[in-house]
Amino acid sequence: MENDEIKPGEQLTLAQINRLVKQAQEQQSPTPGFGLREDGPTVAEFIASGYKASNYPPAGYASRSTAEEIEAALKAEKETPETDPLKMKVPELKEWLTAKGITFYATAKKEDLQALVPAE
Repeated sequence: MENDEIKPGEQLTLAQINRLVKQAQEQQSPTPGFGLREDGPTVAEFIASGYKASNYPPAGYASRSTAEEIEAALKAEKETPETDPLKMKVPELKEWLTAKGITFYATAKKEDLQALVPAE
């Protein structure tokens, strides 16, 4: 029955169904990323392109970096202080405004503090 050709509309036996499933599985290439593209960047290349390590790997791509490389990149990202005042957390933003000589109310909300940042 292995060489039997299946005709359209024919009712299949369990053996035929199992054979078709096995053939389909053999035709698919086993990929560790479950269908994700394998040609994406490493975490180092991703960061060098200006992206944050916390956004690695890019959507639709499998990681090409080891867990240790990713962990090191994430640690370095956390240790690097934010330089864009509009992306800073409130305590950092308050320090930045104070260093620039810009006054604000101690109870000001983040949106109000961000509005005090001069346009560059």
